[in-house]
Amino acid sequence: MTTWIQKHNNEISDDYTFAAYIGFKNMGEIVRFYHRPEGIHYKKNDIVVGSIESIRSVMNSLRIDLPNMYIPNELQKYTGREINKSTIGSIIQRAMHGEKMFIKPIKIKEFPAQIVNSLPLITFIGQNFNDNIECWVSEIVDFVSEYRIFLLGKEPIGCKHYLGDFKIFLDWKIVDSALNDLINQPAGWCLDFGVTSDGRTLLIEANDGYSIGNYGLDGIDYARVLKARWFELIKTAKPSSI
Repeated sequence: MTTWIQKHNNEISDDYTFAAYIGFKNMGEIVRFYHRPEGIHYKKNDIVVGSIESIRSVMNSLRIDLPNMYIPNELQKYTGREINKSTIGSIIQRAMHGEKMFIKPIKIKEFPAQIVNSLPLITFIGQNFNDNIECWVSEIVDFVSEYRIFLLGKEPIGCKHYLGDFKIFLDWKIVDSALNDLINQPAGWCLDFGVTSDGRTLLIEANDGYSIGNYGLDGIDYARVLKARWFELIKTAKPSSI
C-alpha cells in the first residue's frame, strides 16, 4: 500500500495534508507525492490525500460514487432546528423577501457554506451560481463554541475545538446519546457539535472521512480515520476500475 500526498509548488499543500503525511509515515506506510491526480500511479489499496478536487478526480477514475453527507436521519433531533432542501433560485427569492438563513451545498464543497443575510451576498450568489444547484437550508443558530469529534464507526477517537470560545465545552451526555442512536455510519468520519448562546449542545453537521480537516488531531489518529473511510469506499468501486 502506498499513500499519495499532494504537493503544490513542491510544498505539502496544507496543514491537514501535512498531518496526514506525518501520521502515515509514523504508521510505517510508504508515502509518495503528487501534484496533480494524473501523476498518481494508482494501485489497489493505495490511499490518496489532497484537495477535494483531487479526491473527486481519483474517485471518478475508480468509478466510485461519493455520497453527500450532512445530517444522518437518526440524528436530526439533535440539531435543534429545521433543515430542508432547496435550490439557489428558491433561496434567492426567499432572501429577497427578507428571510435570513444558513445554506450549504448538497454537493460537497461546491461553494462555501454561508449565512445569507445581505443584499450584496444575495446578488453575488445569483450572479455566480446556477439556480438549480441544490442546498441544505436551515435557520440561523448562534453558536458560540464549536468542536469536531473524529470517529471510527461509532467510536470517538478525538475531539478538537475549531471555532468560538474554547472555554465553553459540549455537554458530552448529548454527544453520547447521539452516538448511541447511530444506525448506519461510515467507517471513518466526524460530527461537528456546538454550544449555543443559550447553552444548548446541538449537532451542526456530519462530514465524510475521505476528505476532512484534522483541526489539530494527532497525525496517526487522523490517518486512521482517512484510511478506514478510504478502504470502505474502495469496496464500492465498479468492476475493472482498480
